[in-house]
Amino acid sequence: MDMEIPFPLGAVTLVSALHTAYVARLLWKRWAAPTVMTGALKEQFERTLKAHKKCIAFYPIFLVILWTSGLFFNEELAAVLGGVYILGRHIYSCGQSSMTKIRHFLGFYTVITAVLLLSLTGTLGLLHVILDPLIDINHLLSYLYGEPKQFYFF
Repeated sequence: MDMEIPFPLGAVTLVSALHTAYVARLLWKRWAAPTVMTGALKEQFERTLKAHKKCIAFYPIFLVILWTSGLFFNEELAAVLGGVYILGRHIYSCGQSSMTKIRHFLGFYTVITAVLLLSLTGTLGLLHVILDPLIDINHLLSYLYGEPKQFYFF
């Protein structure tokens, strides 16, 4: 069985891991030095740490749906949606740490949209793999439309 190397998915996974490490390094470098924080500095640190924790908590779910969508549906589309997720996560983190509501909500809705689309494409790909041996979907569609073509390209 000849299997291609999923380069776009690997690249998106690596970029997302590097982004997470970059944010963690910024938190350590910027906030580890002062031992006593008060006032606005303490509030900004707590907001930044909260945003980072939320992103870290959702990271394993993102990786699972990214790879499921890429392997079973379309690798390039999954890589693009993964890039949108990373961009949305960055916008969300910056908006959360600076208390900018518009950036915070824009990043949040960008992340949610990317996750929902990745979940949808992964589910469609899995359904195609599961149902195609049981119900020949291409044969059924060629019967309905009268053309013997390959309709699904995933």
